[in-house]
Amino acid sequence: LSQIMKGPGGNLWIATEDAGIAIYNRTNHTFTHILDKQRQRNPQIGSNVHALATDRDGYIWSGNFFGGINQISPATFQTRNFSHISGNEESLVNNFVFSLYIDKDGLLWIGTMDGVDCFETSGKKFSRFKPEILRGRFIYDIFQDRQNNYWFCTNDNYGIYQYNKASDQLFHYVGDSTENLSG
Repeated sequence: LSQIMKGPGGNLWIATEDAGIAIYNRTNHTFTHILDKQRQRNPQIGSNVHALATDRDGYIWSGNFFGGINQISPATFQTRNFSHISGNEESLVNNFVFSLYIDKDGLLWIGTMDGVDCFETSGKKFSRFKPEILRGRFIYDIFQDRQNNYWFCTNDNYGIYQYNKASDQLFHYVGDSTENLSG
């Protein structure tokens, strides 16, 4: 298992490493497995799910290892896949997705093994976020704090990055030991 979140109707959506997504119905205590069935129709979808998020319209988004991202209707389980297309700068930067975050403005942030993408779900177009700094960085988690700063956690000893949207500045915190990143 890689992530769990509360979805529509109070059900628990569970991202798994090899079995897609399981939905636990808290009322009748049953599981429904959705992405394995969808994968039979579209192998690009993938069953190794690392991230989940819910947007303002109620769609569930999943981030997949090698499978890009999926937009899932929780009512019908119909799935739309978005993945990297070689040579297309408006496609996902990388198909290895480890984190998803939908910010207060409804923008979907995607952490990959090759930096961060932003996705306006209404426009269906990806844009690279600070590629001159974050390209090549393995982004493992994304968070927005109360002051509207964005935080990007790396998984490859590059520390963490803080983005101040008001000033459009990206700050980098790294140290010789974890002592410099604590407290």
